[in-house]
Amino acid sequence: MDRAVQLLKECADAKDIEATVTAGVQSWQPRIISCTLEEINHRLGTDFKKEEVLDVLTRLQFAPETEGSRITVTIPSWRTDMEGMADVSEEVIRLLGYDRLPSTLPEMPMTEGKLDPMQRFTRMTRTMFSELGFQEALTYTLVSTEKKNDGVMSDGESIELASALSEQRRWIRTSILPSLLEAAAYNRSRKAKDIALFEISDVESRDNRSRHLAFVIEGKLQDSEWTHTSLPADFYTAKGIVESWLTRQGIDSARIRFEKSTDGGLFHPARTAKIRIGRDIIGILGEIHPSRGKERTVMAEINMTAVLGLKKSKVRFKPVSKYPSVDRDIALVLKRSVLAGDLMETVLRQGRLDKETVIRDVQVFDVYEGDRVAADEKSLALRIVFQSDKKTLTEEEISSVMTKVLADLEKKHDARLRG
Repeated sequence: MDRAVQLLKECADAKDIEATVTAGVQSWQPRIISCTLEEINHRLGTDFKKEEVLDVLTRLQFAPETEGSRITVTIPSWRTDMEGMADVSEEVIRLLGYDRLPSTLPEMPMTEGKLDPMQRFTRMTRTMFSELGFQEALTYTLVSTEKKNDGVMSDGESIELASALSEQRRWIRTSILPSLLEAAAYNRSRKAKDIALFEISDVESRDNRSRHLAFVIEGKLQDSEWTHTSLPADFYTAKGIVESWLTRQGIDSARIRFEKSTDGGLFHPARTAKIRIGRDIIGILGEIHPSRGKERTVMAEINMTAVLGLKKSKVRFKPVSKYPSVDRDIALVLKRSVLAGDLMETVLRQGRLDKETVIRDVQVFDVYEGDRVAADEKSLALRIVFQSDKKTLTEEEISSVMTKVLADLEKKHDARLRG
C-alpha cells in the first residue's frame, strides 16, 4: 500500500493523499517448523552438510535458527504451502539439485510368493466343482430390488447406489443365488436340459464383507448312456457335494449337520435344510419353491469366509485295514419325526471296542411307510459296517457292540427292531 502511494506521488503528481486507515485484527500467525539435519538427510537419502541446508533456508527467507543439531525455521506469510518437515526437505533438495540424490535400490522385504488361505480355498473349490462337471458362472454384482429381496444368507443391510444407472443395477448384492438362478433360467430357455452352475463371489453389506459359494443343478449332474448310469441332480446329490467339499477342508463328517428349514423365500418349505457345523450355520441347501419354477431345481449358498474361520483338523493318510469288514443290516420302527441323521450319529457314537472305533460306516438303504406300521411311524433300514485295524472281529464282539447300539437307539429315539 505504501509503495503504491509513493509511485502515485512520483509518477502521477498525486496530492492530498488521505491517511491510511487499518481496520480489524491481523489473523495471520507465523508457522514454526523444527527438525534436525539428520531427519532431513534421512528423508532425502542424502548427506548434506549443515552449512548447505542453512544457506538454502536463508535464501528462502525462512530465518533459520540452530540449537545443537536442531534447526528451527519461521515460515513467511507467502509460503502457505509449507506445513511440516517433509516440505522443508523438499525445498532443500529443490534448490540444491535433484542430481545430488544418490542412486540406490529400493528396500523391499523378501517374501515367499504363495497363495493366502482364502486364495487356496477358492482354488480348491473351483477345481473340485469343475471336476464334478459344473460350469463356472460370472454374474453382476449390482442387482435389482427384487433380487436383493430374494437374497439368502445375507449378513447385514444392503448398500444402495446413490446414482444407479438402472433399476436392474441399483443394489450391491448380499447373496449370489438370485443372480445364479437367472443364469440357469437363461440356459433352460435355450433348451439346456441338464444344468450345473456354480459361482464364487464376494458379497457386501453395510456391516460386513464375505465370500460366498453358490451352485444350481437341474436334470442330471452326470449321465452315461454307454454304461447306463446317471447321477440325478436332486437334494441328496447336492448334500453329498457339500459333505465332500467340507471333508476336503478337514471338517469331519460327524460335525456336519443338515437341519430342516422353513425358509419361505426361494426355497421349498419342506425340502430345505440349513447347513450347520457345530453352532455355526454356514449355508442353506434345498429345492426351489414351487411358485418360483416348474423345474425341480436344487441349489445352495454357503459362506466360504465362515467355513475358512472354522477349526479344522489336518487331512491325514490312513492305510486301508488288512482285516475283513462285516455288514449288519437292521430295520427299526420309530416315529416319523425322528431324523435319519440323528440315528446314524447315535450308532457311530456307540461304535467303540477296546478303545478303537470299529463301526466305520452307517448307511440308510430303505424307508417304509405303509400298512404294516402305525400311521405316525416309519420303518428305517440301516446297514452298519464293522472293521478293525488290529484284528479280525469275532461274532461275539460285533454282537456286544450291536447290543449297545440298539439299547442307545431305544433310549434316545424310542426306536425298536422291526419284527
